[in-house]
Amino acid sequence: MSLARLLTVLLLALPIVGHRAVAAGAVVYEVNGSATAPSLVFSDDAIAWTLTPSQNMLLDGLATTFGRVSGTTTLGTVLPRSVRISLHEGSAQGALKARIDVFVDAQGGAKGGDVEPVLLLGGKPYVVTLENIRNIGATIADDRVAQARSVQYLQGWASGSNYATVHTTYADGALQPLGAPILRLSGRTVVTLAQVDCLMAWAEFNYPAFFAPRTSPSQTVAAYYYRHYPQTGTYLGVSTADENVYVLEGNNIVTNIGTLATWLVASRCGAKR
Repeated sequence: MSLARLLTVLLLALPIVGHRAVAAGAVVYEVNGSATAPSLVFSDDAIAWTLTPSQNMLLDGLATTFGRVSGTTTLGTVLPRSVRISLHEGSAQGALKARIDVFVDAQGGAKGGDVEPVLLLGGKPYVVTLENIRNIGATIADDRVAQARSVQYLQGWASGSNYATVHTTYADGALQPLGAPILRLSGRTVVTLAQVDCLMAWAEFNYPAFFAPRTSPSQTVAAYYYRHYPQTGTYLGVSTADENVYVLEGNNIVTNIGTLATWLVASRCGAKR
C-alpha cells in the first residue's frame, strides 16, 4: 500500500485528524516565542531554520511574529501579501509535515494558524521555511532591547534558490540577527513512544501470524506512530490524537482494538506517560 493510500485510509478512520473546528492547543515548543521583532525587513524572498523539539508532540498549530515597519523601505513599498510558513522533516526539501498561509502587511504582528495534527518526534530535526518574505517585517528577535540576554540563536539559517545558501549564526566576530527566529509550535505532548515500541514488539512476539516480520521499523504518518508488516500485510499503530491502538489489514479495514493504556498494561510495557 502506498503512503498516500495509507494516509487516506487512516484519516477516514479517525475524524479528529480531519478539518478542525477548534483553535490550536497551547504552545509546547518555541524559539524566542514572546520576543519583540525589530523594525527590519527581510532582503531574501525565502528563509529556512532548523529546529529540534526536545520532546514528542502532536503539532496542531504554527505561529511567528513579524516586525512592524514603515510603508516604504530601501527595498521599496511594503506590499501586503500572503506568506507561506511550512514545516519539513529533516531538510527544506524533506517531507512536508505542516503548512499555513498568513496575511502580512507593514503592521506585522503575531501571525499563525491551525494545521492538521501531525506527530513530531523529540530529538529529530525539522525545518521551518517562510516564503514570499522579501521587504516584509522580519520574524526575528530584536537583540537590541532588554530581552537580548535571553535571545536564543539556532545553528544558522538558509536562503536563496532551494535554500542552497547556508549562513552561520556567528560571523564577522558577532552573532547574526537572522539566526534568532521567532517561532511557536502549538499542540500537546504525547505518550512515551519507547513504550509504544515495547507494545508493538510484544505484539510481534505473541502474535506472529498477524505481525511479521519482527524487524519492521517504526514510522510516522499524520498523527500515527506505526509499523508495517509486509509479510502478513498488516499495520499496527497508535494514534497520538486519541491514544487508541489501531490495526489496518490488507482489506483496508481499520479496527480500533482499544485504548493504549489498556494495551500497555496487558503487555507490561509500563504506564502510558
